[in-house]
Amino acid sequence: MMKDIPGYEGLYKVSNMGRVYNLQSKQFKKPINQGNYLEIRLSDYHGKRSGKHLAKLVYNTFNHDSFEKYEQVFYRDFKFTNVQLSNISKGLTYQGKQYLIGDIIDNKYRLLERLDTNNFIFQCIICGKI
Repeated sequence: MMKDIPGYEGLYKVSNMGRVYNLQSKQFKKPINQGNYLEIRLSDYHGKRSGKHLAKLVYNTFNHDSFEKYEQVFYRDFKFTNVQLSNISKGLTYQGKQYLIGDIIDNKYRLLERLDTNNFIFQCIICGKI
């Protein structure tokens, strides 16, 4: 399945398999390995080029959601080169461990949301209090 990339409608599409298609050249673009993530370079209608984190681009396009600066990409199979939508999750780090929203922490609390770098919202799984 292919969808227009927000902000680049009519120029590029991205598939749920993580492939970016250039509508003008009618070719798939090759991502650049940045060491621990893949980047794709896109040009807007004015010719301005910018590099995009490919996994975030795939996630954002299909989920109509964006990453906050403190949120991270998690790869279910731990391979950053696998940017299929089914392999990408949005999560965060709390006390040095990586969690997805909804994860249970210390068998007591469900992580509901991260407000900013140091503030989180938890729900007690026993009584339901937030």
